[in-house]
Amino acid sequence: MEEPKVKQTIQTKRNEIDLLFVPGVCFDNNGYRIGYGGGFFDKFLKDYKNQTVALAYHFQIISYIPVERHDVPVNKIISNRGVHVIKDVYK
Repeated sequence: MEEPKVKQTIQTKRNEIDLLFVPGVCFDNNGYRIGYGGGFFDKFLKDYKNQTVALAYHFQIISYIPVERHDVPVNKIISNRGVHVIKDVYK
């Protein structure tokens, strides 16, 4: 994946982003995910108050993922079998 081109990028504040798509390798029924390692999205999501959504195939949604204190779940997971709304997302 390419890095942003600094000279062509306008910085946006967190609260100006209405909806954030969060990537992941797999997700559980509580909206937690296994990402690509590095913790970038969890660090960003810690203070992000607006809606988050993940796109996944149904086989990427599993029953349990071990969660660490810094992990932040997404609000919704949209899969090829429907929309999974996470009820207990506390931010």
